Amino acid sequence: MEVAEVLGVSRTWVYRRIEAGELPVIELGDTQKPAHRRDGPPVDGRSVVRMQDRLLKVAEVTEILGVGIDWVYERIRRGEIPVVELGDTRKNQRVTESDLTDYVRARRR
Repeated sequence: MEVAEVLGVSRTWVYRRIEAGELPVIELGDTQKPAHRRDGPPVDGRSVVRMQDRLLKVAEVTEILGVGIDWVYERIRRGEIPVVELGDTRKNQRVTESDLTDYVRARRR
């Protein structure tokens, strides 16, 4: 699975982060591959993120929970639903499936 697909962003976004040195890469001959592995040692002394669950866009969270987008953003603002920041705008926020599951389980009666 490609890094862009896992993060829910464009390939251009990924390559810009690689060029800026914000995303480590593994050199494989003439090509670059983002250092996205589930296991293994750090690459070039940097930690490798281990992606274990899918990152959901806020719009996907609204569909799953059956609520409005403003409701979800309010829970994010309050810190009730944790997010992964992939950029400097709200549209670049993602929620991990496990965090969403934890949020729902904590509210089950």
